[in-house]
Amino acid sequence: MKLSSILWESLAAELSTLASESDSAMDFVNRVARVYPEIKKMPDWKEWLLALYTPPSVPESVTGVDHEVKMAQQQLREIARAAVELSKMIGTTERDLPGWIQDHISQSYNYINQAKVGYHEL
Repeated sequence: MKLSSILWESLAAELSTLASESDSAMDFVNRVARVYPEIKKMPDWKEWLLALYTPPSVPESVTGVDHEVKMAQQQLREIARAAVELSKMIGTTERDLPGWIQDHISQSYNYINQAKVGYHEL
């Protein structure tokens, strides 16, 4: 099932509305599966939906707290979504990839791995 990028963007925008109405990531996945049962035909559909999910938040003006963790979580979800999409674009057939793509993938892996290994709760 191949959909155009415009259709995916439209679907993603519509799903973000469902995400804002959901209490948890799994609630979001289950709600989308009920509203759009055909999405289950897509490979890795749960991972794709989880990458789109953004939990509801309270504005900083109300809490007085920085949202560094929220920002990091949103960026990590976007990284995961982009990685799944890129993986599908590359496919599994061996061939030469442009050097700049290989370099970007390697650097991204190194940065994320360094952050994971070097992270210590304060």
